[in-house]
Amino acid sequence: MIEKGVIEIADSFKISGRGIALVGIIIEGLINTGDFIHFEYNGESMKKRILGLDRRIKENGSKQKVGILINCENEVEMEKFHEWNPKLTIGKVFQGQ
Repeated sequence: MIEKGVIEIADSFKISGRGIALVGIIIEGLINTGDFIHFEYNGESMKKRILGLDRRIKENGSKQKVGILINCENEVEMEKFHEWNPKLTIGKVFQGQ
């Protein structure tokens, strides 16, 4: 997979019936729907497909804030991500295939 970008994840929100939104700042590169994001969740390596993006959030200096909707396997997984405090976890984005 080709690395496309890096995001600093600051928070997560549950969107009922859709999935989990990870909110953060794009540190470098580009992020698109269909790409995959890799990040650590409580010491476990996670790989999730990006289902949607919200870039309407205003820019913070030269770094763009973004909301990333990721897929979840089931309601249990949604709840665990909803309760997660990412504490500025770094996520790497790779081109979807």
